[in-house]
Amino acid sequence: YEQPATPFVATFVGATNLLAGTVSRRDGEMIEVAIDGGLLRVRSAVGQPGQRVEISLRPEALSLVAAGDQPPAQWGVLAGTLGAVEYLGASTRLHLRLAAGRELQLTVATSPDAGGELRVAYDPAGAVVWVKDS
Repeated sequence: YEQPATPFVATFVGATNLLAGTVSRRDGEMIEVAIDGGLLRVRSAVGQPGQRVEISLRPEALSLVAAGDQPPAQWGVLAGTLGAVEYLGASTRLHLRLAAGRELQLTVATSPDAGGELRVAYDPAGAVVWVKDS
């Protein structure tokens, strides 16, 4: 579940957000990936500048950032507009539409009080990265 061998396995063993992009920079064990006009900074042993990659971020690995709050140190932040809200009993699944239209799912304990613009944080070490074949 934590380190699936392929994107297919990641989707087969649970919900995940798959994001495709191009590595723009490598800095030690961190890579920056250009995705839909934004940048994701994740820890990865694979991926060199110019390579196409696919990234898995599990819904429970994303954390809603309340207005005025700061994400944990070293975490990345994505911003988008709240879409569908699915009440699942013990948790709620939110659908966040990024600026370029890509949708992310995240799992939260309680739904936000208001819709509109939201920010979510992610742990760069929690992402799984695969180099895409041509």
